[in-house]
Amino acid sequence: KKYAINIPPHINLNFVSDYSVAHEYKQLPDGLWVPDRTYTYCKFYLTDRKRTLLARQTKIYTDFDFDTPIAKEVYSPFYGLTDSVKPADSTSIREDFKYWDEHRPEPLSFYESSVMDLVDEFKNTPKFNALLMAVDALTSEFVATVPSTRWGESKWDFGPIYNTISWNMLEGVRLRIGGTTTANLHPQFFLSTYAAYGFGDKRPKGDLTLMYSFNKKRYHQYEPLRDYLALSLNYDVQEPGQQFSVLERDNLLMSIPTSKIVMKNFQYVARGRLLYYKELPIQLTTKLNFDYEYNEAAGAMTYDRITGYDTLGVISGTQRIKAYHNYEFGAELRYSPGADFPINRVGVETPFTLEQDAPVISIRHTIGYLDDRSTGGQGFFYNATQLTAEKRFWFSSFGHLDARIQTGMVWNKVPFTKLYSPTTSTSIFLGKNAFNLMQPMEFIMDEYVALYATYFFKGWILNRIPGINRLKLRGVISFSGIYGGLTDKNNPYLAGNEGLYKFPDSSTFDTNGEYISGYTSSPIGKLPYMEFTAGFENILKFIRIDYVRRITYNDYVLPNGNRRKIGAWGRNGVKITVRFAL
Repeated sequence: KKYAINIPPHINLNFVSDYSVAHEYKQLPDGLWVPDRTYTYCKFYLTDRKRTLLARQTKIYTDFDFDTPIAKEVYSPFYGLTDSVKPADSTSIREDFKYWDEHRPEPLSFYESSVMDLVDEFKNTPKFNALLMAVDALTSEFVATVPSTRWGESKWDFGPIYNTISWNMLEGVRLRIGGTTTANLHPQFFLSTYAAYGFGDKRPKGDLTLMYSFNKKRYHQYEPLRDYLALSLNYDVQEPGQQFSVLERDNLLMSIPTSKIVMKNFQYVARGRLLYYKELPIQLTTKLNFDYEYNEAAGAMTYDRITGYDTLGVISGTQRIKAYHNYEFGAELRYSPGADFPINRVGVETPFTLEQDAPVISIRHTIGYLDDRSTGGQGFFYNATQLTAEKRFWFSSFGHLDARIQTGMVWNKVPFTKLYSPTTSTSIFLGKNAFNLMQPMEFIMDEYVALYATYFFKGWILNRIPGINRLKLRGVISFSGIYGGLTDKNNPYLAGNEGLYKFPDSSTFDTNGEYISGYTSSPIGKLPYMEFTAGFENILKFIRIDYVRRITYNDYVLPNGNRRKIGAWGRNGVKITVRFAL
Protein backbone atom coordinates (compact mmCIF):
# COMPACT_ATOMS: atom_id res chain seq x y z
CA LYS A 1 0.00 0.00 0.00
CA LYS A 2 2.80 2.39 0.77
CA TYR A 3 6.56 2.54 1.04
CA ALA A 4 9.05 5.23 2.06
CA ILE A 5 12.81 5.27 1.50
CA ASN A 6 15.50 7.75 2.47
CA ILE A 7 19.27 8.15 2.52
CA PRO A 8 21.37 7.42 5.65
CA PRO A 9 22.03 10.52 7.78
CA HIS A 10 25.85 10.38 7.41
CA ILE A 11 26.09 9.37 3.77
CA ASN A 12 29.04 10.68 1.72
CA LEU A 13 26.85 12.89 -0.46
CA ASN A 14 27.62 16.43 -1.57
CA PHE A 15 25.17 19.34 -1.32
CA VAL A 16 22.32 17.09 -0.14
CA SER A 17 21.59 16.72 3.59
CA ASP A 18 18.33 14.76 3.33
CA TYR A 19 16.46 12.97 0.56
CA SER A 20 13.36 10.77 0.78
CA VAL A 21 10.70 9.30 -1.49
CA ALA A 22 7.26 8.00 -0.46
CA HIS A 23 4.94 6.12 -2.80
CA GLU A 24 1.27 5.38 -2.09
CA TYR A 25 -1.07 3.01 -3.94
CA LYS A 26 -4.84 2.66 -4.13
CA GLN A 27 -7.26 -0.06 -5.19
CA LEU A 28 -9.70 0.49 -8.03
CA PRO A 29 -13.27 -0.87 -7.89
CA ASP A 30 -12.27 -3.82 -10.09
CA GLY A 31 -9.59 -4.80 -7.55
CA LEU A 32 -6.52 -3.57 -9.47
CA TRP A 33 -3.88 -1.69 -7.45
CA VAL A 34 -2.47 1.46 -9.08
CA PRO A 35 -0.18 4.35 -8.05
CA ASP A 36 -1.95 7.10 -6.13
CA ARG A 37 0.69 9.61 -4.98
CA THR A 38 4.45 10.04 -4.97
CA TYR A 39 6.13 12.46 -2.58
CA THR A 40 9.77 13.47 -3.08
CA TYR A 41 11.64 15.64 -0.57
CA CYS A 42 15.17 16.97 -0.86
CA LYS A 43 17.15 19.28 1.41
CA PHE A 44 20.25 20.70 -0.20
CA TYR A 45 22.93 23.20 0.77
CA LEU A 46 25.96 24.94 -0.66
CA THR A 47 28.32 25.46 2.27
CA ASP A 48 26.58 24.95 5.62
CA ARG A 49 24.39 21.90 6.31
CA LYS A 50 22.43 23.98 8.85
CA ARG A 51 21.34 26.45 6.18
CA THR A 52 19.39 24.36 3.68
CA LEU A 53 16.83 24.76 0.96
CA LEU A 54 13.87 22.40 0.70
CA ALA A 55 12.60 21.09 -2.62
CA ARG A 56 9.33 19.15 -2.67
CA GLN A 57 7.50 17.42 -5.49
CA THR A 58 4.09 15.76 -5.36
CA LYS A 59 2.71 13.57 -8.16
CA ILE A 60 -0.98 12.67 -8.21
CA TYR A 61 -2.28 9.91 -10.48
CA THR A 62 -5.94 10.05 -11.58
CA ASP A 63 -8.32 9.07 -14.40
CA PHE A 64 -6.84 5.65 -15.19
CA ASP A 65 -8.03 4.25 -18.52
CA PHE A 66 -7.10 0.71 -19.54
CA ASP A 67 -9.55 0.39 -22.44
CA THR A 68 -8.57 3.14 -24.91
CA PRO A 69 -5.69 2.09 -27.21
CA ILE A 70 -2.64 4.33 -27.13
CA ALA A 71 -1.65 5.88 -30.46
CA LYS A 72 1.39 4.20 -32.00
CA GLU A 73 3.23 7.51 -32.49
CA VAL A 74 3.46 7.90 -28.71
CA TYR A 75 6.04 5.10 -28.70
CA SER A 76 8.10 6.77 -31.41
CA PRO A 77 11.39 8.42 -30.31
CA PHE A 78 10.25 11.45 -32.31
CA TYR A 79 7.10 11.92 -30.22
CA GLY A 80 6.94 15.28 -28.46
CA LEU A 81 9.97 16.70 -30.29
CA THR A 82 9.58 19.51 -32.77
CA ASP A 83 11.90 21.09 -35.31
CA SER A 84 11.73 24.49 -33.65
CA VAL A 85 11.72 25.86 -30.13
CA LYS A 86 9.48 28.82 -29.39
CA PRO A 87 11.01 31.42 -27.08
CA ALA A 88 9.32 31.52 -23.69
CA ASP A 89 8.12 34.76 -22.13
CA SER A 90 6.31 35.74 -18.96
CA THR A 91 2.91 35.76 -20.72
CA SER A 92 3.20 32.16 -21.91
CA ILE A 93 4.38 31.04 -18.47
CA ARG A 94 1.36 32.72 -16.81
CA GLU A 95 -0.96 31.06 -19.33
CA ASP A 96 0.53 27.69 -18.39
CA PHE A 97 -0.25 28.35 -14.73
CA LYS A 98 -3.84 29.29 -15.55
CA TYR A 99 -4.23 26.02 -17.43
CA TRP A 100 -2.89 23.94 -14.54
CA ASP A 101 -4.98 25.84 -11.99
CA GLU A 102 -8.04 24.61 -13.89
CA HIS A 103 -6.88 21.02 -14.34
CA ARG A 104 -4.85 20.32 -11.20
CA PRO A 105 -6.54 17.60 -9.07
CA GLU A 106 -5.78 19.54 -5.88
CA PRO A 107 -5.29 23.31 -5.52
CA LEU A 108 -1.91 24.65 -4.49
CA SER A 109 -1.40 25.73 -0.95
CA PHE A 110 -0.77 29.38 -0.11
CA TYR A 111 2.98 28.83 0.13
CA GLU A 112 3.11 26.78 -3.09
CA SER A 113 1.18 29.38 -5.07
CA SER A 114 3.44 32.16 -3.81
CA VAL A 115 6.58 30.59 -5.29
CA MET A 116 6.22 32.44 -8.61
CA ASP A 117 5.78 35.74 -6.78
CA LEU A 118 9.01 35.01 -4.94
CA VAL A 119 10.76 34.24 -8.24
CA ASP A 120 9.52 37.52 -9.70
CA GLU A 121 10.85 39.33 -6.66
CA PHE A 122 14.25 37.75 -7.14
CA LYS A 123 14.24 38.67 -10.83
CA ASN A 124 13.65 42.31 -9.93
CA THR A 125 16.69 42.32 -7.64
CA PRO A 126 19.80 43.52 -9.56
CA LYS A 127 22.21 41.78 -7.18
CA PHE A 128 20.46 38.44 -7.68
CA ASN A 129 20.50 38.86 -11.46
CA ALA A 130 24.17 39.78 -11.32
CA LEU A 131 24.84 36.56 -9.39
CA LEU A 132 22.93 34.54 -11.99
CA MET A 133 24.96 36.14 -14.77
CA ALA A 134 28.21 35.37 -12.94
CA VAL A 135 27.26 31.71 -12.50
CA ASP A 136 26.14 31.50 -16.13
CA ALA A 137 29.43 33.02 -17.28
CA LEU A 138 31.51 30.55 -15.26
CA THR A 139 29.60 27.52 -16.51
CA SER A 140 28.87 28.54 -20.10
CA GLU A 141 32.12 30.55 -20.56
CA PHE A 142 30.24 33.49 -22.09
CA VAL A 143 29.23 36.91 -20.73
CA ALA A 144 26.05 38.60 -21.87
CA THR A 145 26.39 42.20 -23.05
CA VAL A 146 23.26 43.55 -21.35
CA PRO A 147 22.55 44.78 -17.80
CA SER A 148 21.70 42.14 -15.24
CA THR A 149 18.07 43.30 -15.09
CA ARG A 150 17.68 42.31 -18.78
CA TRP A 151 19.37 38.93 -18.43
CA GLY A 152 18.40 36.71 -21.37
CA GLU A 153 17.94 39.57 -23.83
CA SER A 154 21.55 39.78 -25.00
CA LYS A 155 22.15 39.85 -28.77
CA TRP A 156 25.92 39.41 -28.49
CA ASP A 157 27.80 37.38 -25.88
CA PHE A 158 31.49 37.86 -25.18
CA GLY A 159 33.66 34.78 -24.77
CA PRO A 160 34.87 32.19 -24.14
CA ILE A 161 36.18 33.98 -21.05
CA TYR A 162 38.73 31.26 -20.15
CA ASN A 163 40.44 31.82 -23.50
CA THR A 164 41.02 35.56 -23.09
CA ILE A 165 44.61 35.12 -21.93
CA SER A 166 46.86 32.07 -22.21
CA TRP A 167 50.46 31.02 -22.79
CA ASN A 168 52.34 28.55 -24.97
CA MET A 169 55.96 27.99 -25.98
CA LEU A 170 55.57 29.47 -29.48
CA GLU A 171 53.35 32.49 -28.91
CA GLY A 172 54.37 33.32 -25.36
CA VAL A 173 51.57 35.36 -23.79
CA ARG A 174 48.50 35.17 -25.99
CA LEU A 175 45.49 37.50 -25.86
CA ARG A 176 42.17 36.65 -27.46
CA ILE A 177 38.87 38.50 -27.74
CA GLY A 178 35.71 37.29 -29.41
CA GLY A 179 32.10 36.27 -29.03
CA THR A 180 28.94 35.07 -30.70
CA THR A 181 25.50 36.33 -31.62
CA THR A 182 22.38 34.91 -30.01
CA ALA A 183 18.86 34.11 -31.15
CA ASN A 184 17.77 37.53 -29.93
CA LEU A 185 19.48 38.95 -33.00
CA HIS A 186 18.26 36.19 -35.34
CA PRO A 187 16.88 32.76 -34.37
CA GLN A 188 18.54 30.96 -37.31
CA PHE A 189 21.60 32.95 -38.43
CA PHE A 190 24.56 33.05 -36.04
CA LEU A 191 27.96 34.68 -36.28
CA SER A 192 30.93 33.86 -34.05
CA THR A 193 34.41 35.29 -34.30
CA TYR A 194 37.64 35.93 -32.41
CA ALA A 195 40.93 37.74 -32.86
CA ALA A 196 44.13 36.67 -31.10
CA TYR A 197 47.72 37.88 -30.87
CA GLY A 198 50.85 36.19 -29.55
CA PHE A 199 53.55 38.44 -28.15
CA GLY A 200 56.17 35.76 -28.77
CA ASP A 201 55.69 35.09 -32.49
CA LYS A 202 54.09 38.52 -33.11
CA ARG A 203 51.50 37.06 -35.48
CA PRO A 204 47.78 37.94 -35.45
CA LYS A 205 45.30 35.08 -35.66
CA GLY A 206 41.57 34.88 -35.98
CA ASP A 207 38.39 33.04 -36.85
CA LEU A 208 35.10 33.91 -38.52
CA THR A 209 32.22 31.42 -38.53
CA LEU A 210 28.81 31.92 -40.11
CA MET A 211 26.14 29.38 -39.19
CA TYR A 212 22.62 28.80 -40.48
CA SER A 213 20.39 26.66 -38.27
CA PHE A 214 17.56 24.87 -40.06
CA ASN A 215 15.47 25.05 -36.88
CA LYS A 216 14.87 28.11 -34.76
CA LYS A 217 16.72 28.51 -31.51
CA ARG A 218 15.60 29.97 -28.22
CA TYR A 219 18.91 31.59 -27.25
CA HIS A 220 22.10 29.98 -28.55
CA GLN A 221 23.07 28.07 -31.65
CA TYR A 222 23.94 24.75 -30.01
CA GLU A 223 20.58 24.03 -28.43
CA PRO A 224 19.24 20.59 -29.35
CA LEU A 225 18.23 19.42 -31.76
CA ARG A 226 21.14 20.68 -33.85
CA ASP A 227 20.68 20.91 -37.58
CA TYR A 228 22.96 23.49 -39.14
CA LEU A 229 25.34 24.39 -41.95
CA ALA A 230 28.45 26.37 -41.02
CA LEU A 231 31.21 28.08 -42.99
CA SER A 232 34.35 29.06 -41.11
CA LEU A 233 37.62 30.77 -41.99
CA ASN A 234 40.43 30.36 -39.50
CA TYR A 235 44.13 31.13 -39.12
CA ASP A 236 45.78 29.96 -35.91
CA VAL A 237 48.48 27.89 -34.24
CA GLN A 238 48.06 24.13 -33.92
CA GLU A 239 49.95 21.72 -31.67
CA PRO A 240 50.18 18.24 -33.23
CA GLY A 241 49.77 15.45 -30.75
CA GLN A 242 47.43 17.44 -28.50
CA GLN A 243 43.82 17.06 -29.55
CA PHE A 244 41.75 19.11 -27.16
CA SER A 245 38.28 17.60 -27.26
CA VAL A 246 36.98 19.50 -24.23
CA LEU A 247 39.13 22.52 -23.43
CA GLU A 248 40.52 24.46 -26.35
CA ARG A 249 44.27 24.72 -26.85
CA ASP A 250 44.41 28.36 -25.73
CA ASN A 251 42.29 27.80 -22.63
CA LEU A 252 43.94 29.38 -19.59
CA LEU A 253 43.74 26.06 -17.70
CA MET A 254 45.81 24.35 -20.41
CA SER A 255 48.64 26.91 -20.12
CA ILE A 256 50.07 25.48 -16.89
CA PRO A 257 52.54 22.68 -17.71
CA THR A 258 53.57 20.08 -15.15
CA SER A 259 56.97 19.23 -16.61
CA LYS A 260 59.42 20.36 -19.23
CA ILE A 261 57.87 20.16 -22.68
CA VAL A 262 60.54 18.91 -25.05
CA MET A 263 58.57 18.23 -28.22
CA LYS A 264 58.19 21.87 -29.24
CA ASN A 265 56.32 21.19 -32.48
CA PHE A 266 53.82 23.68 -33.84
CA GLN A 267 52.03 24.46 -37.09
CA TYR A 268 50.48 27.61 -38.53
CA VAL A 269 47.26 26.50 -40.21
CA ALA A 270 45.03 28.61 -42.44
CA ARG A 271 41.80 26.66 -42.82
CA GLY A 272 38.50 27.03 -44.59
CA ARG A 273 35.78 24.61 -43.49
CA LEU A 274 32.26 23.82 -44.65
CA LEU A 275 30.44 21.76 -42.02
CA TYR A 276 27.00 20.15 -41.91
CA TYR A 277 25.84 18.85 -38.52
CA LYS A 278 22.55 17.14 -37.75
CA GLU A 279 21.12 15.50 -34.63
CA LEU A 280 18.19 13.11 -34.85
CA PRO A 281 15.86 12.39 -31.91
CA ILE A 282 16.89 8.71 -32.11
CA GLN A 283 20.29 9.86 -30.70
CA LEU A 284 22.01 9.55 -34.05
CA THR A 285 24.32 12.40 -35.04
CA THR A 286 25.78 12.91 -38.49
CA LYS A 287 28.61 15.26 -39.37
CA LEU A 288 30.03 16.05 -42.81
CA ASN A 289 32.92 18.44 -43.39
CA PHE A 290 35.08 19.62 -46.26
CA ASP A 291 38.33 21.38 -45.35
CA TYR A 292 41.04 23.20 -47.19
CA GLU A 293 44.15 24.12 -45.24
CA TYR A 294 47.54 25.69 -45.79
CA ASN A 295 49.88 24.06 -43.29
CA GLU A 296 53.18 25.73 -42.33
CA ALA A 297 55.75 24.26 -39.92
CA ALA A 298 56.61 26.32 -36.83
CA GLY A 299 58.65 26.04 -33.64
CA ALA A 300 60.92 22.99 -33.69
CA MET A 301 58.74 21.35 -36.33
CA THR A 302 60.30 20.97 -39.80
CA TYR A 303 59.10 19.36 -42.98
CA ASP A 304 62.19 17.61 -44.34
CA ARG A 305 61.29 15.62 -47.44
CA ILE A 306 63.52 12.58 -47.99
CA THR A 307 65.26 12.65 -51.35
CA GLY A 308 67.49 9.59 -51.08
CA TYR A 309 69.07 6.75 -49.08
CA ASP A 310 72.63 5.42 -49.12
CA THR A 311 73.62 1.81 -49.74
CA LEU A 312 73.05 0.96 -46.06
CA GLY A 313 69.49 2.28 -46.17
CA VAL A 314 70.30 5.41 -44.16
CA ILE A 315 68.74 8.72 -45.18
CA SER A 316 71.33 10.52 -47.31
CA GLY A 317 69.44 13.58 -48.55
CA THR A 318 66.53 15.79 -47.54
CA GLN A 319 64.80 18.87 -48.86
CA ARG A 320 63.24 21.30 -46.39
CA ILE A 321 59.86 22.67 -47.43
CA LYS A 322 58.02 25.48 -45.73
CA ALA A 323 54.42 24.38 -46.14
CA TYR A 324 51.94 22.28 -48.07
CA HIS A 325 48.27 22.38 -49.11
CA ASN A 326 45.71 19.86 -47.88
CA TYR A 327 42.20 18.97 -49.03
CA GLU A 328 40.03 16.76 -46.84
CA PHE A 329 36.50 15.37 -46.69
CA GLY A 330 35.24 13.73 -43.50
CA ALA A 331 32.06 11.89 -42.51
CA GLU A 332 31.15 10.87 -38.97
CA LEU A 333 28.27 8.95 -37.37
CA ARG A 334 27.67 9.01 -33.62
CA TYR A 335 25.04 6.86 -31.92
CA SER A 336 24.14 7.02 -28.23
CA PRO A 337 20.94 5.05 -27.52
CA GLY A 338 19.12 6.21 -24.42
CA ALA A 339 21.12 9.42 -23.96
CA ASP A 340 19.62 12.78 -23.08
CA PHE A 341 20.44 15.87 -25.08
CA PRO A 342 22.44 18.31 -22.92
CA ILE A 343 20.89 21.77 -22.70
CA ASN A 344 23.72 24.28 -22.47
CA ARG A 345 25.50 26.87 -24.56
CA VAL A 346 28.18 24.76 -26.18
CA GLY A 347 26.37 21.45 -26.25
CA VAL A 348 28.34 18.26 -25.75
CA GLU A 349 31.67 20.11 -26.00
CA THR A 350 31.30 21.98 -22.72
CA PRO A 351 33.52 20.82 -19.84
CA PHE A 352 30.53 21.23 -17.51
CA THR A 353 28.19 18.84 -19.29
CA LEU A 354 26.89 16.14 -16.92
CA GLU A 355 28.27 12.78 -17.93
CA GLN A 356 25.78 10.36 -19.41
CA ASP A 357 25.32 6.66 -18.65
CA ALA A 358 24.28 5.78 -22.17
CA PRO A 359 26.80 4.05 -24.47
CA VAL A 360 28.38 6.08 -27.25
CA ILE A 361 29.55 4.57 -30.54
CA SER A 362 31.09 6.66 -33.29
CA ILE A 363 32.82 5.99 -36.58
CA ARG A 364 34.65 8.50 -38.73
CA HIS A 365 36.22 8.16 -42.17
CA THR A 366 38.40 10.77 -43.81
CA ILE A 367 39.44 11.05 -47.46
CA GLY A 368 42.12 13.59 -48.27
CA TYR A 369 44.90 14.75 -50.52
CA LEU A 370 48.14 16.26 -49.24
CA ASP A 371 49.49 18.46 -52.05
CA ASP A 372 53.18 19.37 -51.88
CA ARG A 373 53.80 19.22 -55.64
CA SER A 374 54.58 22.93 -55.86
CA THR A 375 57.81 22.25 -53.90
CA GLY A 376 58.79 19.19 -55.91
CA GLY A 377 56.79 16.59 -53.99
CA GLN A 378 54.59 13.86 -55.38
CA GLY A 379 51.36 14.50 -53.49
CA PHE A 380 49.60 11.89 -51.36
CA PHE A 381 46.04 10.59 -51.53
CA TYR A 382 44.93 9.04 -48.24
CA ASN A 383 42.08 7.37 -46.33
CA ALA A 384 41.80 7.14 -42.55
CA THR A 385 39.20 5.38 -40.38
CA GLN A 386 38.54 5.70 -36.65
CA LEU A 387 36.08 3.74 -34.49
CA THR A 388 35.29 4.64 -30.87
CA ALA A 389 33.07 3.03 -28.23
CA GLU A 390 32.57 4.16 -24.64
CA LYS A 391 30.29 3.19 -21.77
CA ARG A 392 29.80 3.66 -18.04
CA PHE A 393 29.35 0.48 -16.01
CA TRP A 394 27.72 0.62 -12.56
CA PHE A 395 28.56 -1.83 -9.78
CA SER A 396 25.88 -0.94 -7.25
CA SER A 397 27.48 0.47 -4.08
CA PHE A 398 30.96 -0.44 -5.32
CA GLY A 399 31.22 2.57 -7.66
CA HIS A 400 31.37 2.68 -11.43
CA LEU A 401 33.78 2.26 -14.33
CA ASP A 402 34.10 4.61 -17.32
CA ALA A 403 35.65 2.74 -20.25
CA ARG A 404 36.58 3.85 -23.75
CA ILE A 405 38.17 1.88 -26.56
CA GLN A 406 39.38 3.44 -29.77
CA THR A 407 40.96 1.97 -32.87
CA GLY A 408 42.00 3.41 -36.21
CA MET A 409 44.04 2.96 -39.35
CA VAL A 410 45.59 5.13 -42.05
CA TRP A 411 45.25 3.06 -45.20
CA ASN A 412 47.66 4.80 -47.57
CA LYS A 413 51.23 6.03 -47.78
CA VAL A 414 51.38 9.56 -46.37
CA PRO A 415 53.81 11.90 -44.51
CA PHE A 416 53.83 11.85 -40.72
CA THR A 417 51.54 14.90 -40.39
CA LYS A 418 48.64 12.71 -41.51
CA LEU A 419 49.52 9.69 -39.39
CA TYR A 420 48.16 9.10 -35.90
CA SER A 421 49.85 10.44 -32.79
CA PRO A 422 48.25 9.63 -29.40
CA THR A 423 46.44 12.42 -27.59
CA THR A 424 48.56 13.85 -24.78
CA SER A 425 48.12 16.36 -21.98
CA THR A 426 51.16 18.33 -20.82
CA SER A 427 49.22 20.70 -18.56
CA ILE A 428 48.79 20.42 -14.81
CA PHE A 429 45.27 19.13 -15.41
CA LEU A 430 44.67 15.43 -15.89
CA GLY A 431 43.55 14.78 -19.45
CA LYS A 432 40.57 12.51 -19.91
CA ASN A 433 41.09 9.89 -22.64
CA ALA A 434 44.66 11.10 -23.03
CA PHE A 435 48.21 10.17 -22.02
CA ASN A 436 49.51 12.46 -19.33
CA LEU A 437 53.23 11.61 -19.29
CA MET A 438 53.74 11.06 -23.00
CA GLN A 439 55.28 13.92 -24.98
CA PRO A 440 53.25 15.29 -27.91
CA MET A 441 54.18 13.33 -31.06
CA GLU A 442 56.52 11.07 -29.10
CA PHE A 443 55.06 8.08 -30.98
CA ILE A 444 53.68 8.02 -34.50
CA MET A 445 51.70 5.13 -35.99
CA ASP A 446 49.29 4.29 -38.80
CA GLU A 447 47.35 1.54 -37.01
CA TYR A 448 46.46 1.38 -33.33
CA VAL A 449 44.03 0.36 -30.61
CA ALA A 450 43.78 2.32 -27.35
CA LEU A 451 42.02 1.66 -24.05
CA TYR A 452 41.12 4.24 -21.41
CA ALA A 453 39.47 3.14 -18.15
CA THR A 454 38.73 5.00 -14.91
CA TYR A 455 37.24 3.35 -11.82
CA PHE A 456 35.47 5.57 -9.27
CA PHE A 457 35.26 3.83 -5.88
CA LYS A 458 32.63 6.31 -4.61
CA GLY A 459 33.89 6.04 -1.04
CA TRP A 460 33.58 2.22 -1.08
CA ILE A 461 36.90 1.84 0.81
CA LEU A 462 37.59 5.25 2.39
CA ASN A 463 34.14 5.48 3.99
CA ARG A 464 35.05 2.44 6.11
CA ILE A 465 38.27 3.85 7.58
CA PRO A 466 37.64 5.62 10.92
CA GLY A 467 38.81 9.23 10.87
CA ILE A 468 39.44 9.22 7.12
CA ASN A 469 35.71 8.87 6.47
CA ARG A 470 35.15 12.34 7.97
CA LEU A 471 37.08 13.88 5.07
CA LYS A 472 34.47 12.57 2.59
CA LEU A 473 37.25 11.55 0.19
CA ARG A 474 36.65 9.09 -2.65
CA GLY A 475 39.23 6.88 -4.29
CA VAL A 476 39.78 6.75 -8.03
CA ILE A 477 42.20 4.84 -10.27
CA SER A 478 42.67 4.86 -14.04
CA PHE A 479 44.59 3.09 -16.77
CA SER A 480 45.53 4.23 -20.27
CA GLY A 481 47.23 2.09 -22.85
CA ILE A 482 47.83 2.03 -26.58
CA TYR A 483 49.17 -0.66 -28.88
CA GLY A 484 49.97 0.10 -32.47
CA GLY A 485 52.47 0.01 -35.23
CA LEU A 486 53.89 1.70 -38.28
CA THR A 487 53.73 -0.23 -41.55
CA ASP A 488 56.75 -0.23 -43.84
CA LYS A 489 55.13 2.05 -46.41
CA ASN A 490 54.96 4.90 -43.86
CA ASN A 491 58.32 4.39 -42.16
CA PRO A 492 60.74 7.10 -43.39
CA TYR A 493 63.69 5.19 -41.92
CA LEU A 494 63.28 2.34 -44.41
CA ALA A 495 64.88 2.68 -47.84
CA GLY A 496 62.54 3.19 -50.76
CA ASN A 497 60.27 5.72 -49.06
CA GLU A 498 61.50 8.83 -50.86
CA GLY A 499 58.95 11.63 -50.67
CA LEU A 500 58.02 11.02 -47.03
CA TYR A 501 59.03 13.54 -44.35
CA LYS A 502 61.49 12.78 -41.56
CA PHE A 503 59.91 12.47 -38.16
CA PRO A 504 60.29 15.54 -35.87
CA ASP A 505 63.66 15.54 -34.12
CA SER A 506 64.57 17.78 -31.17
CA SER A 507 67.69 15.86 -30.14
CA THR A 508 70.30 17.85 -28.23
CA PHE A 509 74.06 17.47 -27.84
CA ASP A 510 76.57 19.00 -25.47
CA THR A 511 79.57 21.14 -26.54
CA ASN A 512 81.69 18.01 -27.16
CA GLY A 513 79.12 16.58 -29.50
CA GLU A 514 78.02 13.92 -27.02
CA TYR A 515 74.40 12.91 -27.25
CA ILE A 516 72.61 13.88 -24.03
CA SER A 517 68.90 13.62 -24.84
CA GLY A 518 66.77 12.48 -27.73
CA TYR A 519 63.22 13.52 -28.37
CA THR A 520 62.87 12.19 -31.87
CA SER A 521 59.36 11.06 -32.76
CA SER A 522 59.44 7.30 -33.05
CA PRO A 523 57.38 4.33 -34.19
CA ILE A 524 56.02 2.47 -31.17
CA GLY A 525 57.72 -0.83 -30.33
CA LYS A 526 56.33 -4.30 -29.70
CA LEU A 527 55.07 -3.41 -26.21
CA PRO A 528 52.03 -1.19 -25.65
CA TYR A 529 52.57 2.19 -24.04
CA MET A 530 50.85 2.24 -20.62
CA GLU A 531 50.12 4.67 -17.79
CA PHE A 532 48.14 4.42 -14.58
CA THR A 533 46.92 6.92 -12.03
CA ALA A 534 45.73 6.67 -8.43
CA GLY A 535 44.25 9.48 -6.42
CA PHE A 536 41.49 11.05 -4.38
CA GLU A 537 38.52 13.08 -5.52
CA ASN A 538 35.90 15.14 -3.70
CA ILE A 539 38.59 17.30 -2.08
CA LEU A 540 36.67 20.46 -1.11
CA LYS A 541 33.83 18.79 -3.07
CA PHE A 542 35.23 19.50 -6.53
CA ILE A 543 39.01 18.81 -6.69
CA ARG A 544 40.66 15.55 -7.69
CA ILE A 545 44.41 14.92 -7.26
CA ASP A 546 46.16 11.98 -8.95
CA TYR A 547 49.58 10.43 -8.88
CA VAL A 548 50.51 9.47 -12.46
CA ARG A 549 53.01 6.72 -13.34
CA ARG A 550 54.48 5.91 -16.74
CA ILE A 551 54.80 2.10 -16.93
CA THR A 552 56.54 1.34 -20.25
CA TYR A 553 59.00 3.03 -22.61
CA ASN A 554 61.13 4.55 -19.88
CA ASP A 555 64.28 3.36 -21.69
CA TYR A 556 64.11 2.65 -25.41
CA VAL A 557 66.08 3.03 -28.64
CA LEU A 558 65.18 5.77 -31.12
CA PRO A 559 65.18 5.30 -34.93
CA ASN A 560 68.52 7.17 -35.16
CA GLY A 561 70.14 4.51 -32.93
CA ASN A 562 70.37 6.68 -29.81
CA ARG A 563 68.81 5.59 -26.53
CA ARG A 564 66.22 7.65 -24.73
CA LYS A 565 66.03 7.35 -20.96
CA ILE A 566 63.11 8.89 -19.10
CA GLY A 567 64.12 10.52 -15.82
CA ALA A 568 62.25 10.31 -12.54
CA TRP A 569 60.25 13.46 -13.29
CA GLY A 570 59.29 12.04 -16.67
CA ARG A 571 58.10 8.72 -15.24
CA ASN A 572 56.11 10.20 -12.34
CA GLY A 573 53.80 13.15 -11.95
CA VAL A 574 50.95 14.72 -10.00
CA LYS A 575 47.93 16.22 -11.74
CA ILE A 576 44.64 17.74 -10.66
CA THR A 577 41.12 17.74 -12.04
CA VAL A 578 38.08 19.93 -11.41
CA ARG A 579 35.12 17.57 -11.16
CA PHE A 580 31.72 18.27 -9.63
CA ALA A 581 29.82 15.22 -8.44
CA LEU A 582 27.14 14.41 -5.91
